[in-house]
This record gives sequence, C-alpha cells and structure tokens, in this order.
Amino acid sequence: MEKQRLILLPGWGMDAKVWSPVTEVLSKYFVLIYCDWYRVKSVEEYTARVSRVIDKNVDGCFSLLGWSLGSLLAIEAACLYKDRINKLILVSGTSRFIRDKKSGYRCGWPRNVVEKMKSALLHDRQKTLDSFCKAMFSEEEIQQGWPETFTGKPDRNRGTYETQELLAGLDFLMQADYRQKLHEIEAPVLMIHGEKDTICPVSASEYISSQLKGDVFLKIMKGVGHIPFHTGMEEFNYHLKGFITRGKA
Repeated sequence: MEKQRLILLPGWGMDAKVWSPVTEVLSKYFVLIYCDWYRVKSVEEYTARVSRVIDKNVDGCFSLLGWSLGSLLAIEAACLYKDRINKLILVSGTSRFIRDKKSGYRCGWPRNVVEKMKSALLHDRQKTLDSFCKAMFSEEEIQQGWPETFTGKPDRNRGTYETQELLAGLDFLMQADYRQKLHEIEAPVLMIHGEKDTICPVSASEYISSQLKGDVFLKIMKGVGHIPFHTGMEEFNYHLKGFITRGKA
C-alpha cells in the first residue's frame, strides 16, 4: 500500500531539523513533507506557504502534524482541506496564542510580552533566542541539561532565520485566532502536550479538545515542557504510533 503524505509544520524559529527525533518513526507510516518559514516575512504569507506546500506535494488525502506555531496553521489547513484530511496531530497546540480579555480566554501570553520580545529581538537577537529556547523546557528538563543539549546541536535542532522572518512569526502569533474554526474539523485529532509547558499552556489544548466534535485524544506528558518529542521521545512516540496504527493514543 502506498504511504500517505504527512505535512509537518514546525514552531517559531524552527525548521525541518527540529523533527529529527520523530523522523524515523513517522517515515515508517508516511511520506514526510516538510514545511518551513524561510522567506515568510508577513502574516499573510504563512497561510500561503502552507497551501503552496500542500498543493505542490499532495493530490489526494493527507495528514497534518503541527507543533506550537505550526499547530495554528495545522488547524487552519484542517478546515480549508477538511474533505482530504485523514489525521490531525497537534503538539503543544493552541488555537490562539494571545490572551483575550473580552472573551475571557487566558490560555496564552499577554500581548505586551510578545511586543517586548519583538523589541528584544532587534536589540539583542541572540540573547532573545537563547531565552526563548530555555523557556521551552521545564525546570526538571533544565536541570537535566536540555537547553544546552538543544542549542549545542543547531545543525539538528534550530532554524537559521533572518530577524525579519522571526518578527513576522511573532506578528502571526499575535494575530492568529482559529477558535471559531475548531468545530469545522472533521478528522480524528491527537493532541500531545507537556504538563509544564509555559509557552503554550496545557489549557490551550484542553480548550481545543472541548470544542472539537469528532474523535479527539489528549495526552498530557508529566514533567515535560514545550518540546515533548525531544525531551520525552519514548512516550511521545508511543502515543504517536498508537494513534497512527490503531486510531487511538
């Protein structure tokens, strides 16, 4: 049987290299199609990039895997191509990154924090990137040396984006809001989230789960931060394989 396509959508400041811990497992079941954010320098270009990757590489049905920023675009694509989506996997997912006082939605960051991060990028790019990287890990993971491990392998883990591309990503995170589209998703959904994630809190995935109408599986990994497919690879792959092969996690 021919393998189905899986589109992988990475997080802010990351590219295809970040998927290295799960590439071997995923490639057993899918033809992997990688998306990145190079040369994306405006909010509007994010949706266009994902659609272009899908239209260029896929004719029939396919699946989506989105992590962090990529989860927002995976949700949007799952609605745009809903008749063709087989499975949707959201890792450290969110349907809106920024808190919304008007609706009482608090599953994210205050807008002013992201604005300050934009200013910090222009003032001291490397310090800002290093600070964000450390924030991806829980206290337990920091004690285990994960920030140093991750940043010590840039050829495997991190993108090399221009500052303007990074700023566009932060603008996208401040503007994207797909909460009202969640009810349109028809494909079965697996969500994997670190219990100690401070970038996209667990409540963001819990909110998504509460809004979906179809089959949804939410797996919360204890003691884990924002990047569970690195720091909890064995458990992560267990949930992943269960969902892919048995339709449950």
